[in-house]
Formats: sequence, structure tokens, C-alpha cells
Amino acid sequence: MSAFFVIPIVVFPHKSMSAQVSIATLLIVAFSLTVTLMLKTSNMEMMAVAAAYAAVLTTFIANMSVLTPAS
Repeated sequence: MSAFFVIPIVVFPHKSMSAQVSIATLLIVAFSLTVTLMLKTSNMEMMAVAAAYAAVLTTFIANMSVLTPAS
């Protein structure tokens, strides 16, 4: 499960903004499916988990655009 947090940190600095958003979307779907298959959660809990993970990835993307020089 920690790979869902390590992958964005490693990959995002080397990709464009549109690629970052695409990768984040795929990671959110994969994370949601993984949590759904591993845990028995209600729909509301799953939405909360997905929203929290999406907020973390959004923060990563926002910080990467500040930290990486414009090309």
C-alpha cells in the first residue's frame, strides 16, 4: 500500500502537468479498487478514502509545480 505514496513522489517531478493528472487519476482508481478488494468497506467509507487519497495527490501535484523549474 505504501507504493501508492512512493510512486507519485518518484514519478511526478519528471512528468508534465497533464501527465501528472493522468497518473494521479489512474492511481486513485487503482487505490480505490485495492482498498475495496482488501477491506469490506461501505460506499461512504470508500468515497472518504478515495477523496482523502485524491487530496494527498493534489497536494503532491501542487508542490511539484512549485518545486520544478518551468520548461
